[in-house]
Amino acid sequence: MSDSLALRVENLSKCFKLYHNPWHRALEWVSPRRKIYHQPFWALRNISFTVPRGSFLGIMGTNGSGKSTLLKILSGVTLATAGQFTMQGQVVPLLEMGVAFHGYLTGRQNVIRGAELLGFPEGYIDAYMPDILAFSELDDFIDRPVRHYSSGMRSRLTFAMIAFLACDVLILDEILTAGDIFFRQKCYARLEDLAQSDTTVILVTHRASVLTHYCSDVIVLDKGQLVYQGEPREAFRIYQDMHQRQKHQPLVLLEDDEELGTSPDAATQPGIDDDDSRQARAERVQRVGGRASNAAPLVSAEPSPAMVPTHDTRLPCAVWDTPAIFTAVPRRASNEQLWLTRFALCNAQGQATLHFTQGDTAFFYAECQLQQDIAIPIMGCEITNQWNQLIYAKNSLQHQIARPRPGKAGSLIRLCQSMTLCIQPGKYVFGLRCSTLPAASYDRLDALSDTAAQQEPTMLLHLKQLGMFHVLPRYGTGLKSLHGGLCDLPGDCQLQVLHAHE
Repeated sequence: MSDSLALRVENLSKCFKLYHNPWHRALEWVSPRRKIYHQPFWALRNISFTVPRGSFLGIMGTNGSGKSTLLKILSGVTLATAGQFTMQGQVVPLLEMGVAFHGYLTGRQNVIRGAELLGFPEGYIDAYMPDILAFSELDDFIDRPVRHYSSGMRSRLTFAMIAFLACDVLILDEILTAGDIFFRQKCYARLEDLAQSDTTVILVTHRASVLTHYCSDVIVLDKGQLVYQGEPREAFRIYQDMHQRQKHQPLVLLEDDEELGTSPDAATQPGIDDDDSRQARAERVQRVGGRASNAAPLVSAEPSPAMVPTHDTRLPCAVWDTPAIFTAVPRRASNEQLWLTRFALCNAQGQATLHFTQGDTAFFYAECQLQQDIAIPIMGCEITNQWNQLIYAKNSLQHQIARPRPGKAGSLIRLCQSMTLCIQPGKYVFGLRCSTLPAASYDRLDALSDTAAQQEPTMLLHLKQLGMFHVLPRYGTGLKSLHGGLCDLPGDCQLQVLHAHE
């Protein structure tokens, strides 16, 4: 096989024997005339394809199409009935989350044992253990028996172990649907790193955004046969047609996230972490009271009247005197220059919430305390989706507000930013970027190139996962959706009908 290929599959087939009665298997073995008691079921038949080294291959297919069987053969879990495949390099499969964990061993012991079962030499995993612990965020739980872990903790540990094992081919079977949105974002970010390290990834998924973003090639299986190999968007269209024919019903919207809860009793306050342990969450998220009257001076970021949009996004800055809506941030979420002290995500009524309806205006508040003198502060909110794709990022500089004054050590910087959520319903994560720019550069923004405007600011603090929020579909009268696609674009529309005699 050519060195440019990581995998070559030639006429691969797999047949299972289906017995109507468990005793029929034994009767077939001892039958003097070799009587056949089973029915053959071909899970795969004459599958052939190649995968270039360092590429992402997506696999799609309806239930029972042979996806998992193919991955099990490539992983060495089961043998093929006919055909062959050749794979170059170290292969690491992840077919199910936590399936190989021993409940009475600790998380650390399971990682060591799992690496050895995958063929890595004894002691190999020790060098990667710090990265695995940091990725999984299990902290002290890493040295407790896995039988005490929640399913989310098992998912974190499993992917953390697999993602940091040096391999040539990584096989993933729809495992990125597990875990919370923060965990999935980290997984997709890790896939981005693997894409840059010449690792070949074979990924089963049915999400069009994942296919188009990561996969250079996609194969579609139907009833054990390869029906398409090529461009991701065309593969997704073929899969949708197959799904419609199989179910005899209208196409389902496969881009939707899992069903979102709409209960008004749901928790309304975002947290800086999303731990499985309620105790850990209680320790990390706490309410803060008002500040003393001699608090440090503020560096405000007020919008310029010329920049106010046509829709109502007035900034209700009086909420700073309502400490109950804010989430306090542990001192660890800071550095030697800046400390984020508290933040909040509110609706137009000034109430902290995690649930918005498509088209609602969200208000993001963040307060930081300076640890040293800085030039002109720049702050802004960013929003990413569950696939770690940046949906929105706009700061005070891009809003073209009046220049704030420089910050002094001990001063507070308060950001109030409004965003109209004309985006696709689903789950999103919000974060914060804080930077600084010299006053001379701030005053000559019109003369700066786009490259200089991006490079000159000095990053002070970047927190990617402050909290999560939901955007829900519109209910009641009127249109359920304000737009199609990922987001809305400002604009207008006219439509005319001209009759032939006009």
